[in-house]
Amino acid sequence: MKKTIIKKMIYVLLYSLIVFSPFYAKPYFNAYGDLKTRMCYDFEYFGEELEKLNANISQILLLESHDFNADKDFINKNAVLNFSKSNRDASDYGKSKAIHDYDHMYLRVNNVIKSILSDDIIDFSEEEYLKALYSYNDQLIKEYKIILGDLYDGFNSDQFTQLKKNIIKIYNSYSQKSEELLHEEEYKFLKSYKGNFEKADFEKAKKYCEQVFSELVEAKSLEYDDDPEQYTDIYEFNTQSEYIHENKTRVKDDTVSYKITYEKKTGRVAVQAVSYWVPSNMYSEEELDKNASEIVSRFDDSVLLYDKKIKYDDEGKINYITYSYIKKVNDVYDEMKKIKLILESHGLISTFEIVYPYEEEMVMPEISREDIMAKLSKEAQVMDIMMIRNMEGKIEYEAVLKYADILYSAVFDGSSGELKYFGQNLRNYNNPL
Repeated sequence: MKKTIIKKMIYVLLYSLIVFSPFYAKPYFNAYGDLKTRMCYDFEYFGEELEKLNANISQILLLESHDFNADKDFINKNAVLNFSKSNRDASDYGKSKAIHDYDHMYLRVNNVIKSILSDDIIDFSEEEYLKALYSYNDQLIKEYKIILGDLYDGFNSDQFTQLKKNIIKIYNSYSQKSEELLHEEEYKFLKSYKGNFEKADFEKAKKYCEQVFSELVEAKSLEYDDDPEQYTDIYEFNTQSEYIHENKTRVKDDTVSYKITYEKKTGRVAVQAVSYWVPSNMYSEEELDKNASEIVSRFDDSVLLYDKKIKYDDEGKINYITYSYIKKVNDVYDEMKKIKLILESHGLISTFEIVYPYEEEMVMPEISREDIMAKLSKEAQVMDIMMIRNMEGKIEYEAVLKYADILYSAVFDGSSGELKYFGQNLRNYNNPL
């Protein structure tokens, strides 16, 4: 009797497995199929982006003028990120390396090329980088075309099905070949290339950063953070301090860690407090204003405070105050003489920004204020017209216009009179506090 019952139970279980297993297995197989479809498209888009990148490199190498938009991406970062994700998925399902240098390298390419073009001069080292990158891309593109076959020229249902079926193996094989190629002598420097910056430029930047830091906090040698994976357009320095939580009323400089960055293109220096303990003492707005004036005067006592923003906490107490300064020379507001300072309520300098001294003589614009007025409608209510030297060292005009109780900014090139910007972002340098 017991044996009969057990046999019946086994039959019921077997029947249940046969009937219901396809129902539960179907979502898994559908999800796996969707994943492989996505991987196919990610592979195609990555190949297309490599071709676009090589087209951009060709333009740089073949033309003397490099009039690229400052925000231009030479390779689409999202396409690279999606390809990298599919690469990791392929390694999970296959038997290959999960993290590769070659796809990670492409995440840095935009910054490297922008850094190369930043001074409008391509030296020998930079040209060699571009040529080697083009050649490396070309090898990957050839392999990509072989894999796609007729799919490269158009969609083919049967071939796409075959591609989807083998996509795991394709990723693993493609990545292995790409990785091996990148480690060859001809290409291995691509992984860490950051641009060619003279040692003298680095020493100048380091010396000025130390000078700024010594005026703000204390004289201290700064540690250079030479991370080849991240920093292509800046020098970054750090100070290390032991974090000690103490119940003190005032900030102790030796317990604050700072990051100091120097932008290679603009010469802008930024000092930021990245870790510190918060003391119990709180300053009033008047005391913080006085401290800000004293700090800024160490660098330039003739700058104008044109903006001040107070951030309050949930209890209505001051959290921090941001002070913005600019210098006015010969009726020109000089952005190369701007200073920004953020003071926390307890007195800590959490951010300080200044630009490396730019001593080239200011060249007055060929266009006059009257020329700018002639470009404006007679119905325009002109609130002000300012001359501004921008971060490129060139003078431009900003006309502040009022229409329907809304203020607009119209920015014109000081040499050509060409309109460079129109919108509601006003610089407000002409309203010193």
